[in-house]
Amino acid sequence: LDQYRARYTSELANGLGNLVNRVITLARKYETEWTAPNAADIAAIAPFVDAGREAFARYDIFGAMQAAREIVGFGNKLADERKIWIQAKEDLAAFTDTVSTIRAAVDEAVALLSPVMPVKAEEIRAALATRESAILFPRLT
Repeated sequence: LDQYRARYTSELANGLGNLVNRVITLARKYETEWTAPNAADIAAIAPFVDAGREAFARYDIFGAMQAAREIVGFGNKLADERKIWIQAKEDLAAFTDTVSTIRAAVDEAVALLSPVMPVKAEEIRAALATRESAILFPRLT
């Protein structure tokens, strides 16, 4: 049970949930419209998207989930490297590009996760569409 809690917290709550809420909160605060993702940046996740789809084709759910984790990791790394909280204040165009790219990455991860967690996937899609932050993965007690 402790291993489950640790993984849930690190991968879902802290990984995917925080990424989604961070992007939504900043995009709403700076009134940013979603745009097309940066082609060069989004190309970096193509191998993971392909790997996830191929894994599902082989009924390899673990492999597909690993690909989704890699995509979420890409989104978090991009947010941290570009310091989106600073970028929003200093270069709104670059910020819009970055958060739109992260949103596209989240969309790809959610597409891979949806067969395994369809309700959460829909909640994430709705949160992104409405720009309403939500507690997507509540703390386990």
